[in-house]
Amino acid sequence: MITKTALVNNMWMFVVHLLYAAAKKCEYAVAPMSEETDTDGGVHVIDEIAAYYIGAEQKHGDRDSGYSLYNLAERGRYYFDTASDGQAKVNLNIITLLRQAQDFILRSEGCHDYEAPRTIRYKMDKIVSQMYIPLIQLLIHHMYEFETNGKSVNEARMISVFARAVVPSIYGCSPSVYSTLSASLYNPDKDFMSYGFNHILAKLQSVYECLGITCEDVGSYHKGAVAQCTDPVQDGPDFDSIAGYVPTTNVRPHLLIDIDILQMSILMENGAYDEARHIYINGRNSLSPNQDTYARSLQSMALSTELDDANLFKHYSKFYGSSKYGHISIMKALGGDLLHMTDSQRKIITINSALYLVLIMYSMRHMWQAQIDCKASKKTTNQLEHSWDQAVAFLVGSLEGYDEAGSVDSNGQLQFNLNRKQCDMFDKCDEDKFYQSVINDELLLHFTRGKEQIQDRYCENLKATIVSHIQPLLFAGLFQGLLSASYEATNLTPNKDGVYTQDVLATLYTFAYAVQPLIDVFYPEGVKTLQVNCLDIHDEVTPVKDGYKSIFDVVTKTYATNKDHEINLDCTQVGTHASSKLGVCHSPDQAPKKSNEYSSGNISVNGSTNMPMITLATSFVSGIFLMWLQF
Repeated sequence: MITKTALVNNMWMFVVHLLYAAAKKCEYAVAPMSEETDTDGGVHVIDEIAAYYIGAEQKHGDRDSGYSLYNLAERGRYYFDTASDGQAKVNLNIITLLRQAQDFILRSEGCHDYEAPRTIRYKMDKIVSQMYIPLIQLLIHHMYEFETNGKSVNEARMISVFARAVVPSIYGCSPSVYSTLSASLYNPDKDFMSYGFNHILAKLQSVYECLGITCEDVGSYHKGAVAQCTDPVQDGPDFDSIAGYVPTTNVRPHLLIDIDILQMSILMENGAYDEARHIYINGRNSLSPNQDTYARSLQSMALSTELDDANLFKHYSKFYGSSKYGHISIMKALGGDLLHMTDSQRKIITINSALYLVLIMYSMRHMWQAQIDCKASKKTTNQLEHSWDQAVAFLVGSLEGYDEAGSVDSNGQLQFNLNRKQCDMFDKCDEDKFYQSVINDELLLHFTRGKEQIQDRYCENLKATIVSHIQPLLFAGLFQGLLSASYEATNLTPNKDGVYTQDVLATLYTFAYAVQPLIDVFYPEGVKTLQVNCLDIHDEVTPVKDGYKSIFDVVTKTYATNKDHEINLDCTQVGTHASSKLGVCHSPDQAPKKSNEYSSGNISVNGSTNMPMITLATSFVSGIFLMWLQF
């Protein structure tokens, strides 16, 4: 067992280290001010990787010779029948990827190509994903043997060895799955396999996609004793639902942008700001369509020239003096330019800026693109549906799962989860759905209604759905965040040095930053109040010095004076703050009147036509890890 532990922990991680050392060599080759000028772009390191991975005694496709990781893969292949070209498919894939990487470096004359580092980094990521497969195969093998052959101590120990090799990486895929697996598999003397084989296996299989592998990659165990699992549907026509919303196009890759958010957060918690910056700039988990080398990135969204399609983006850009306002906020936090902020506050500003400045606007851009193209009759119905499905994906994310109302484990990372976390604070929870958010219920309803309007080509009604329902619901969540943070930040106590280090100040900062351009549209006088109380955060300034009621007053007046040609805000969607007992409605009848614009049928936005409505039928389908990320 000692040699196996050394192999799956020490040697495995050393090879991973070398993979990303090769990627770094490639980066150094193109860096304009690189300190490492004598570099071959990583060619020699790739040779080292192959040597350590295969070993001196290994024969082609032989599980009885050799002692290194190649042999480990051959053993996994034996149990799961995953062979190709006379060897484990994993070994074939890894050797192929190493050759491709080395050939690419040589063709680019030692990585002297701007795009080379991203390509090499992508190849290294793919190799690491392949390296998980034997660990998972042998973990399943020992779990099965433990379960069916008397729960032997030796099998329990082997389970622990392989679990400790692979489970830490799962924290960057799903914290709740990590908690279940680590509690069940780490310690043979306590609660070992207490959840049962099938439950643990299902949890393990649920993160394959995040680890970059498929059910087919792992295969079926022992000629069907454990069947091969099923991957998320990407070919249609029956796509997996998104927290109850049923897409009609493949947006599975788009959903995975929330894994980038999760992994950036974990990296920053551990001080790995450079690697978090790398994920922000280059992406990691959300692969672009028809691309086998690059991932979709949050930076590409923040800098997209197509954001102009969102009806509020131009105003945000004008208010901040740049169309790059979201990108600037993120890069300042990642780069440490916010000198008055703690590392924890920097993390909050980075993540919240990505969520509430970038992703929300990028989602609205897709909604408006669908509406604009619908009106212009430029695209097919399926293309319009794809734009709409993408908008939903960027607000919900993969971690919410398939079930209606989203994840009961609160794994979600995007705005859908924000609404859930705040619903109890504002009396906006649905008691019939495990206290899920009423705002989310309404969003799902209107997401589905918008899809039906696209299918029926009711383009003006689609505009009303966006303006009068979806956008107000999204901003209601942001206003809830601002109000609750202002209440919590009132009367804070500084530390012994007179510095306010509480995380809530960063939360307050980002929510104020996210809504002040909207406040400027409806109640310009309120912007100064936000800046003085929420945005000018310095050591010598008392946070929310005018008290939380001043912020509630600004939001109340914003809702009271909103112009429905821009966005039809509804104060009742915000609710009443539980602790302060304050709401943001001047009077019970302040909410905008809802009439024909709710219809999915052929009633126009202003109700001017009298054609029959089409009945709406809506249904909802119910430290190893850090090192892995850091490279």
